[in-house]
Amino acid sequence: MLPVTDMVSDNDLMKHSFKLFAMAGLLVAAISSSQAQSYYLSGDFINGWSGPQGSLMSGGPVIYTNLVTGGTAGSYEQLKVTDGTWNNSWPGSNLQIDFDANGTNTIYFIPGTFADGWFPTVNRVGYDNPGNVWEVSGDFTSPNWGDDASAQMTADVNGVLSVSYMIPVPGNYSFKFKTVGTWDGAIGADFGMNAANISITTVNANETLLFKLDLPKGRFQMLPLVTNQVVFAVDMSSQIQLGQFSPGSSVFVSGDFNSWPGTGPGALALTNYPPYRGGNNTNIYYGTNTFVGPANSVVSTTSSLTTIPACRPATTAMNQSTTAHSTCGPPTDYCCCRSCISAIMMSPVICRS
Repeated sequence: MLPVTDMVSDNDLMKHSFKLFAMAGLLVAAISSSQAQSYYLSGDFINGWSGPQGSLMSGGPVIYTNLVTGGTAGSYEQLKVTDGTWNNSWPGSNLQIDFDANGTNTIYFIPGTFADGWFPTVNRVGYDNPGNVWEVSGDFTSPNWGDDASAQMTADVNGVLSVSYMIPVPGNYSFKFKTVGTWDGAIGADFGMNAANISITTVNANETLLFKLDLPKGRFQMLPLVTNQVVFAVDMSSQIQLGQFSPGSSVFVSGDFNSWPGTGPGALALTNYPPYRGGNNTNIYYGTNTFVGPANSVVSTTSSLTTIPACRPATTAMNQSTTAHSTCGPPTDYCCCRSCISAIMMSPVICRS
């Protein structure tokens, strides 16, 4: 995550502050300005490493960018970000990127020191993912340092790649992020190609870690996962008094955590549970859901209750008319109607209001 600050556009490279001073009855305007530091790209394709000022990056001071063009789709290039000299360049080992179908890729440089729980902690260099499938590969994956299907990463809505992976035996391990089928462009400890392996330590048997890779922001993260069971309980007494709910009806919970399935597959069904918390309330409906996430993280979710009315008693029909289901109860009594329609095809059974 970027430091909490305002994003700066190209038009904001020069900022001005104005101060007014009273001098001998006159107002004098004093202007102070600050210019963003200049940063450059140097690399194989950009300038053949001919110097530290290959291509000037735009933007700043929070984030700098440079669109590299003219490459070949699928080919790789090594590069660095510099301050205009070889004395300061990032990452310490070369960053290796590949080009998208148009032969382009955008490089991002985010200078500064960070304490956001991501690595590296200083001066991050990132780039756009041209559509590669990424994975974690190390001395704990199967095979060791090979392609492990269970270690392949998927992207969330923000483009951050992640995978949860269980390590059976506690110990010290090493790994890198890589694309499936090749070590070209692999990412190590400083986010570069030839960087040292990333180290992790597990302390529990069968410990699951969440691996995250944020390519554009040039950062990665490893987090132990913990499991918590959350209780959902609702007292339907007021809804019964209002005539909005009938005892015996079904109650479901749907929300962000289960992708809003309503009453369909994946919905959390609550059961009637009078002894909840030692009580004897026959209108209590209860259920639990297991949440898995990083330790000390906060899960914010919105959820809603959905109810299905209890089916009305069925009666034997005098005939098997295909219009028999029209004698079901009111439109809200769709559980009854659904059961009735199914029954018509098999036996002379209908529902009545």
